[in-house]
Order: sequence, then C-alpha cells, then structure tokens
Amino acid sequence: MKNTHSPFVIACPVMKNNKNISMIARSASCFNVDKLIITGQNKIDQHISRNIKLQIENHRSIIPVISKYKLDGYKIIGLEQSFGSTSLHKCKFVDVPTLLIVGNECRGIDIEIMECVDELVEINHDDYPHSLNVAVATSIFLYEYTKQLKRLSIHEDLDDLIDDYLDENNEGNDNDDFTDEGTISE
Repeated sequence: MKNTHSPFVIACPVMKNNKNISMIARSASCFNVDKLIITGQNKIDQHISRNIKLQIENHRSIIPVISKYKLDGYKIIGLEQSFGSTSLHKCKFVDVPTLLIVGNECRGIDIEIMECVDELVEINHDDYPHSLNVAVATSIFLYEYTKQLKRLSIHEDLDDLIDDYLDENNEGNDNDDFTDEGTISE
C-alpha cells in the first residue's frame, strides 16, 4: 500500500502474546502497511517477524491513538465479530487513509474502542472455534483490502487510458457525436 495508495496503519491493543504481534508485523510488512502501532509492553520478536520493513510505534494506550487518527481524517475500521459488523466479503473498500484496529486475543475489541470506529468488519467462517487467531484474521483482512485497492487502481488506470485515447482521437474533430465522457450523444 506504500507509495501508490493512501496511508494504511494497524493499531493493536495490549496483547497477551508477543508472537501474535510479531506475526501481525510480518504480514503488515508483506502487504506494505505504512505503520504498526503496538500498545503497552508488547515487543516484536525478530525471530518471528523476520526482516520486516515497517515503521513501528509503541504507545501506552490505544484510545488516544484512535482520536489522533480520527482528527487527521482517517477512516477507523475495527476487525471484530460483533452485532452490526459487516462481513469482509461484502465490504467495498476505498482508497482513503485508514486505521485498522485489531482485537486482543481473548477479549477482542473493547466496547470503548468499538464506539470510536467508523465501521466494524468481521470474517465469517463456518464452524468451531468461534473466532480466528488475531494474526490470521489480520492477514486475511490485509489480503482482501489489498486485492480491492489493486482492482481500484487498475480501473483508474484504464479510465485514464480511455480518457487519453478519446482526447487524442477527438482533437480537431468537429463531430458533435461524442460527449466529454466519450459516449454517443442522442
């Protein structure tokens, strides 16, 4: 997501297991996330995260982080199975600055954090256990998000090519059969 899309940041509440934070960091680096915010005493285990290329910040609490990003115009998405969550497969992501909040391994996203998000997204699955591991869920989300943004980018590139083609082929043409959008007028 770096360089070609709006900023994308992941924020994690205090986790009980540094392995999950480290796996999230590894996936975030693979999907070109701009920044990972960890809270509390969590640390990245380099043996798990490997050679990541990712900006990492550590904060005491996640609520002030959410407030700052909200003021900066970021869309705040919570990855949580909850009443009112939208299935990941039904989400239509757009290229806007985004802060993804993932939940704690046991408690998920706390209520006061859920009240701060713009949208809750869940990953539906068919059977037990009732939820996915937080690092696995984050990776699945990043895959779908990135896939959708790549499609948007391809469509924008095609639109630009079509516009350029129409501009080149309509120069000096006094034929009023085409509108600015390149459709035939009636």
